Amino acid sequence: NFSSAQIANSLESYLGVPVVDETGMAGRFDGEIALPSKDPTRTSDALSKQFGMRLESATRSVRRYIVEIHDSRK
Repeated sequence: NFSSAQIANSLESYLGVPVVDETGMAGRFDGEIALPSKDPTRTSDALSKQFGMRLESATRSVRRYIVEIHDSRK
């Protein structure tokens, strides 16, 4: 049982590229994600068949936060 945001996070780890959930779906999905390969086109086809979703290549501006170690004892 997982959300579309969790699917996006899993795909990001699996494919090694940023994946953003823009589905607007609030529900949860039951089942397993069966991904055929790390090829984005084949992965998109599998998502379409399993959940009615697709991967779309796009450019987005993303804000990132960086966590650094700060040693105040110096």
